[in-house]
Amino acid sequence: MLITSIKNEKIKKIAELKEKKGRKKQNAYLVEGVKMVKEAFLYNQNILCVIGKKEFLSALPAFNGEIIETDDKVLNYLSCCETCQGIMA
Repeated sequence: MLITSIKNEKIKKIAELKEKKGRKKQNAYLVEGVKMVKEAFLYNQNILCVIGKKEFLSALPAFNGEIIETDDKVLNYLSCCETCQGIMA
């Protein structure tokens, strides 16, 4: 699925995870960057979805959950870092 709008409901729900209140409400958290996403897979974390740019998503291990392809605008909106790292879970 390709999402390019920050007004999309899924993106808004993911954005809530940037705040403590949103993490507590959804009982979930957001990890950012290739290393952190790989570690989440490695340690069998309950990954609900992976969001990122196409070139990062193509390198994912087998994953049965939701995969959202997006662009820099959406990733920058979701990111807690100054520059987005291309992938989140």
